[in-house]
Amino acid sequence: MQSFLAGSSRTSPSALYQLDEEGFEPGGDLSVVRQSFAKLQQKVGGAPVLPPFDRGIVVHVTLFANDSTLMQERDEKMHAVRFCGRVLKEAEMNYHPAWKEVLALLLLMKTCYT
Repeated sequence: MQSFLAGSSRTSPSALYQLDEEGFEPGGDLSVVRQSFAKLQQKVGGAPVLPPFDRGIVVHVTLFANDSTLMQERDEKMHAVRFCGRVLKEAEMNYHPAWKEVLALLLLMKTCYT
């Protein structure tokens, strides 16, 4: 959340956590908190939405640990379509990285094509 709000130089997300007992009294000054919360609502509401999967477009897969991201190119930009991931089991922690990639791809295929 901190990196998500890093672009906001006017309001601090920490203002939401800096309430004291005076702020809860009738007539207490909550203007900074309200301003920060409004900014947070605006940023969350304006976040990009994942586009629907189009079977006619080439698919790119990005693998990290045991997470994978299915991406498609639209308007010369890569857009994430689906995120998949799970926690590795104890025995899977010792797998070779290539086998971990295979596990991530299998999870992605199971999620997207069934």
